[in-house]
Amino acid sequence: MAPNRNPTKYMITSSKNYDQLKFSPAVETDVKEKRVNPKRMQREVHKSVAVNGIGTKSQQALKLQQEQMKTKRKAKSREQKRGRETAPV
Repeated sequence: MAPNRNPTKYMITSSKNYDQLKFSPAVETDVKEKRVNPKRMQREVHKSVAVNGIGTKSQQALKLQQEQMKTKRKAKSREQKRGRETAPV
């Protein structure tokens, strides 16, 4: 005879006696580290480098300073161009 494969019947019978179940204390086990797909790991590394940038804090500070100087220089050159365009010829 085939075993009873009706999951609802099993759930009903187990839920009736659930309050009577006695559980043993927790047992510590060694958790295996899940292997990461190398392609996925490489994608995550590329994303983190894109967000944080690469290099030391001093290199990042120098890069920030360079970008600030670049924006100032662009604004100054824009003003000079406007001054030349509006000046009478």
